[in-house]
Amino acid sequence: MRRLMAGAIVLGMALLWTACGRDIVLSRSVALPEAGWARKNAIPFEFEIQDTARDYRLDFSVRHDQEYPFMNAFFLIYTTFPDQTVTIDTLECILADYRGKWTGHGAGRYKSADFAVKPELYFPMPGHYRMEVKQALRMDTVKHISHIGLHIHAN
Repeated sequence: MRRLMAGAIVLGMALLWTACGRDIVLSRSVALPEAGWARKNAIPFEFEIQDTARDYRLDFSVRHDQEYPFMNAFFLIYTTFPDQTVTIDTLECILADYRGKWTGHGAGRYKSADFAVKPELYFPMPGHYRMEVKQALRMDTVKHISHIGLHIHAN
């Protein structure tokens, strides 16, 4: 009886894990150069959308070290649709509160912060999409940001 119960639990967890995994459209984090991220360098993310009736969630993640000199960071997200239409969104990520305490999580030198960009996002047409992220700070090259990530999953 115990083996049957343990087998049922393992099977249930496996089914739950695979069912959740099917709803992930994109989950990718990109390491940035240690020398810094130049304003002209866009970080590309590509994915396919088939179901236009579903709503999706777009999240953005930033990993930075404690030497990052600002309380926020600005990014531009260029989205290219299957018909080659391009939209641009500006994203502000608050990385520290007004006292200078980092809002992200993590121990040691690095902090990671996650941001809900669009909790209910609809894609108007099926096909291949491309999102490119550029830093939009008031400097040509930003240092102390080690990774950025885009995460899209169905609601």
